[in-house]
Amino acid sequence: MTSSIRLFFAAALGDAAREALERACQTVRGDVPFARWTHPADYHATVKFIGDVDPSLVDALAAPVRDAVAGFAPFELSLGGFGTFGRSRAAPDILWCGVAGGTDELRALHARVDAAAASCGVARDTRPFRAHITAARKYRGDAPFAAHASLLAALAPAPSPWRVEEFVLYRTNFGARPAYEALHRFPLG
Repeated sequence: MTSSIRLFFAAALGDAAREALERACQTVRGDVPFARWTHPADYHATVKFIGDVDPSLVDALAAPVRDAVAGFAPFELSLGGFGTFGRSRAAPDILWCGVAGGTDELRALHARVDAAAASCGVARDTRPFRAHITAARKYRGDAPFAAHASLLAALAPAPSPWRVEEFVLYRTNFGARPAYEALHRFPLG
């Protein structure tokens, strides 16, 4: 039996944006205790999370996704401020950096990729799309997370705009750092 692999589609950050986010994360890392910080080479703006699937889906997804984004114009994104996801505001699961600029374009790209993936049997997203870049996971502080809010607001990364000219189907290699491996690239334009 073949084991499953974890897949997702994402737009990689430009060099200046990746460096700005890395600097911001290094600045707050000592004061804001999270269990795992994202490796800078793994920073990305998620387009569509696929999840754990049979490896045969990798090639099955390529053609419908390529067709769905044919003619989709490149667009510009930039970094926003920090925020969190999770069941608890006191101890959030995810620290993220917001995405600004072409969020309408990113949302439209998500809708096309979501529909194309559904044609291959992947479940459609039921929650609203929220553009973000995961910076860290699993808050481990003794104080409620709100104690760090003003620090995070003051130390948000510089906007550092970049042009999204392609997006990528990535595989997660658990235990590796960096953890994400590009399997297919989808040029825009």
